[in-house]
Order: sequence, then C-alpha cells, then structure tokens
Amino acid sequence: MNRRIALASLISVAVASPALAGYGYLQEVSVTSTSAQGSVSGARRSADAVQYIYCAASATLSGAVSGSCNARDKLGNLRSCSTTVPAMIDAIQSIDDSSFILFQVNGSGQCSSISVYRGSQYMDP
Repeated sequence: MNRRIALASLISVAVASPALAGYGYLQEVSVTSTSAQGSVSGARRSADAVQYIYCAASATLSGAVSGSCNARDKLGNLRSCSTTVPAMIDAIQSIDDSSFILFQVNGSGQCSSISVYRGSQYMDP
C-alpha cells in the first residue's frame, strides 16, 4: 500500500511540474557606437538593474507614424534611433517577450535597420 501511495505521489509531481527544457539564449544588452542588441528577457533577467532594450511605435490622428528603439548596457552605455519607415514600424510592432532585437543607427540618429528575431530560445525560462 505504501508503495502505491509513493508511486502515485511521484507520478502526480511529475505530471504537475512544468517542463523546463530546450535551448535558451537570454543575451544581455550589448551597445556599440552604431548599434545595440539583446533579448527582451535577457535584459529583464540580467543581474543588474541597469540594462534595457525596447522599441516603441506611435501614430497620430493625421496618420503619421513613427518609431524608436532604445537600449542601455550594464555599463550604462546608451544607444537610440528613430524612424518613420513603415517596414521598420512593422518590425517594432512585432516585438514581444520572446524577441531578440538588433538595431543599427546612422550618424543622424536615424535607424538604418531594425531586426526582430522571435523564438522559444529568447523566452524567459
């Protein structure tokens, strides 16, 4: 009888416990003079309270759209850019918790590219 109870307990724990398996890549934020990159979850889960990476999009009643991306690494280095390019706004709007963001900045502070990679490897474990 005790073996049955022990076995039932073991099975219920195994079934009720979430599976945490698979490849994970929570890259912290990296900033250079012309770019920034990092995963949303990697910045959030970093050991410091300094890092962030995000992008935002907005639109006005007249139909004008704009977007920006901003990042700060653990050393406090900042990088940001802005855009009105519709394809870049689309990329910004696709960002979620499972995103890795890479943006590049030209000499005028405009975004020259915004890349968003989404996948389970970038999700918070």
